[in-house]
Amino acid sequence: MPRAVTSPTTVPLDGFPPESAADPDVAFDMYGVADDSSFTTHRVSFRLGDLTELAVGSVLVTAIGEEAQQVLSLEEFAHRGESEC
Repeated sequence: MPRAVTSPTTVPLDGFPPESAADPDVAFDMYGVADDSSFTTHRVSFRLGDLTELAVGSVLVTAIGEEAQQVLSLEEFAHRGESEC
């Protein structure tokens, strides 16, 4: 994450998804980590097909210990981050 960002933020993923992964069943795992490893996020797994319903300003989340995903607005995501973290 760029140093000047606030939480939550969106970070463009240049080249994502790769053209070689156009299949909607291709699975990805993503997570965030600080440069000095002082902070990491939990891994989130998803398939490209899961992203087709996401609107601009929404976030795909998976609760810790659960596999079911849900879509939240960026505002709700920020609220949960403040109250649950």
